[in-house]
Amino acid sequence: MSKGLLVKINLIFILFTLITGCAISNSRSQEARMKLEIQCLKSQVDSCITLANTYGGDNGLAPDNVKAAIYYQRACDLDDADSCQILGWYTESGTGVEKNIIKSNTLYLKACNLGNAYGCNNLGYELLHSGNSKEGVKYLLKACQQLFLGRACRSLGYAYYNGLNVNLDYKLAYKYNAYGCDVLEDGGSCLNTALAYDNARGKKHNNKKAQEYFLIACNLGNDDACDFIDK
Repeated sequence: MSKGLLVKINLIFILFTLITGCAISNSRSQEARMKLEIQCLKSQVDSCITLANTYGGDNGLAPDNVKAAIYYQRACDLDDADSCQILGWYTESGTGVEKNIIKSNTLYLKACNLGNAYGCNNLGYELLHSGNSKEGVKYLLKACQQLFLGRACRSLGYAYYNGLNVNLDYKLAYKYNAYGCDVLEDGGSCLNTALAYDNARGKKHNNKKAQEYFLIACNLGNDDACDFIDK
């Protein structure tokens, strides 16, 4: 047998092995997915979540957002807070489903009531920006002070600092930003706390304190804060 023929036979064998292996792998994946679908239909919420995350892109393949939304809906119907929050974002942004702010707020509310901090934050943010300041502040406060989400404290601080559908109040802005920074280690809150000292908004001007908070924010990954540090 010639060397060239032997090489061709080896290549054919390798190709056959790869094709066979892929076919077996695809078959097993389909079987596993079918099993999860049956379990999900039987109200096994973990299976619904796995399917939703898989179709959402966790398997490393291109996401199928329509199918992901279907399974997030089933998981949400079974009171999984994270799934309600994710589906709320899908619905707010029109990802895999029709965009519908009223429905997204309903989903965020359910997530929030189930203890999901991002659900409370997203609902509060949307309500605040739409002009419903009382309800918006209520849900942001819950996310900030009860569920300990730093970005919610930052949103409250931003609202009071800029008078965003609330009365302008630099002291309240400082209070929420400082809590988000000192207690929850949110980099954006630390940056805003530093700016309060730097601009004398809510606190007396204090360059030393401003620099301390700029450094903390920078170390927490806030790149904007790094630019304010004295060289």
